[in-house]
Amino acid sequence: AYDFEQAKDSGRTGWTTGSLSNVFTSDLLPGFTLSTTHQLWSGPVGYQSSHFSPFLSSVSTRFSLSGSTLAHLLALFTGHAEGTPPAQPPRTAQPPPPGGPEGQPGAPPPPTAGLGRTDEIAARSAGGGRGLMMSFTYDDQRVRPAADTLPQPQGNRTLGVTMSFSPSPNWQVSWNTQYNFTKGEFGQHVLRLTRDLRRWRATFDFLKSPNGNFAFNFNIVLLDESDIKFNYDQQTVGNP
Repeated sequence: AYDFEQAKDSGRTGWTTGSLSNVFTSDLLPGFTLSTTHQLWSGPVGYQSSHFSPFLSSVSTRFSLSGSTLAHLLALFTGHAEGTPPAQPPRTAQPPPPGGPEGQPGAPPPPTAGLGRTDEIAARSAGGGRGLMMSFTYDDQRVRPAADTLPQPQGNRTLGVTMSFSPSPNWQVSWNTQYNFTKGEFGQHVLRLTRDLRRWRATFDFLKSPNGNFAFNFNIVLLDESDIKFNYDQQTVGNP
């Protein structure tokens, strides 16, 4: 924006826009967003003492990954439609297996035939859980260097990760953490385990802060009546 009346004042330029922001999105990754902000002037906007000097002051991005996302990207780069396997060469006719009535094939073996006990259990439970889901957030806040300021101001760069999956139909696991690149240390860790007990639901929470303090929480609640529940909490406070 430009103010023509302001430009008539002594020492002023008329410019009133001090920053420029852009947002980029893409359907290749679910929830992908990239945001950038540039400071346009080396000083206060609208003054002749400030020079036009774009400076990247902020970068922020978010996106998610899952098994279906990876399959979509693989299909995009290989040229095959998602969910459609590549064409296979035709198979030659095979004689029917023995064991059935004359002129008819025998019954096919069960899906778990030939598997050991452990493999059979794994085969029956396959697909019962939920696949891995991961989401990432990255934020980079920068401060324009000042020639007459010592020490120079520092920005802040952080990476947030959230991961969740279900190893079985009754178990859910989630983990959330944040890493600070500026300080070179992890932030708070949050680990949650949820167990479905048909009529009841049990939740285990473990939280750890950067200074070493941690908290543990156990909660079990009746799904039909949430007032019927049991809570257990334990916390420790260490030296900062």
